[in-house]
Amino acid sequence: MLYYTTMRFKCTTAYYLTHWERMGMNEGAQKRMVIVLFILVEASTPIPCEMVAAISGEEEYEVYRILEEKWREFLQKQILEEEVCYSIYHASFLDFLKTKWELKPTRKLFQDVNQRIVNYIEQEIA
Repeated sequence: MLYYTTMRFKCTTAYYLTHWERMGMNEGAQKRMVIVLFILVEASTPIPCEMVAAISGEEEYEVYRILEEKWREFLQKQILEEEVCYSIYHASFLDFLKTKWELKPTRKLFQDVNQRIVNYIEQEIA
């Protein structure tokens, strides 16, 4: 049983590493994509492109291009309250993403992003 579990983990990890590559995450100068992906990972629930853009500080069109043109096959797209929302397509892929160094919440880059998330939520509640 342990062998089966270990092999399954290795296969799943290899499969998701392929996803990581196809998402363009090993390319240089991907700060915008890392921030957008971090927001999706932190949210853990479907959120609209407009919200991702507001939190990231990027133009909505640029975020839309990332979500629809680069990552569409890796995201679940659904309509919630008449808005198109995006989330990571599978819980195990989300778990994989949380293990990636590039998306560790302790990175200095994400301290600012986390504060933007808090600010956005507070603004929406007010």
